Formats: sequence, C-alpha cells, structure tokens
Amino acid sequence: MTTENNNQNNENTGPVTNVQLTKPNAVLDIASSPVPSAPAAETVSVNIGVFGNMQKVLVDANSTVGDVVQAASINAAGYQFRMNGAPAALDTRLPAGVSSLTILLLKPVKGNQS
Repeated sequence: MTTENNNQNNENTGPVTNVQLTKPNAVLDIASSPVPSAPAAETVSVNIGVFGNMQKVLVDANSTVGDVVQAASINAAGYQFRMNGAPAALDTRLPAGVSSLTILLLKPVKGNQS
C-alpha cells in the first residue's frame, strides 16, 4: 500500500511506503515513579607537569597525586610535588569539592635536602 507524501519538501514528491510493525501487540511498560539513575562519578580536571610543559588530565575525585601522575604518563622520579602550591606526596588525596587544580613537579633544590 502506498500513500501520497504530504511533506512540504517539493523535491521528494514520490509515493511513500507504509511500514508494518513487527510486534503490533507489544506493551509499553511505564514505571509509576521515576527510576533512579546511578550517581554520576565526580571528576577533577588537573593541570600537571613542570613549568612550561603542563598537560591536562581528567581523573576521579577520589584519586591521589600518584593516580594523576599515572594518568598523565609522567615519570616523576626525582621530583617533588606541589598541589595548588602546597607540598604533596604520591599518596596525597585530591582535595574534596574542587573541580580543577594544579600539580607542579619540581626538582629539589640542592642544599635544601636533609
């Protein structure tokens, strides 16, 4: 069976074929209340690297500095870390409630090592 195309597009005025549904007796089951969705995982945008060579990575909000270093594929051997200016270690957790932060890798200053 064909019907005439009542579309206002004048370029395609040919006949249109009707499509038969394959399951005409299907039932749509609608929940009586909204279905809760899984909470979205919070992420943090982190700028990490040495001065002049920073890169941005997106990590889980529960990550550590070590997780960020690994996500950025950085060899951090021999570097100290500063997270938003404060000293940090590989096992330091990212601060809660932030959406972005900076982690600098710094070479230790000779004479200041104990």
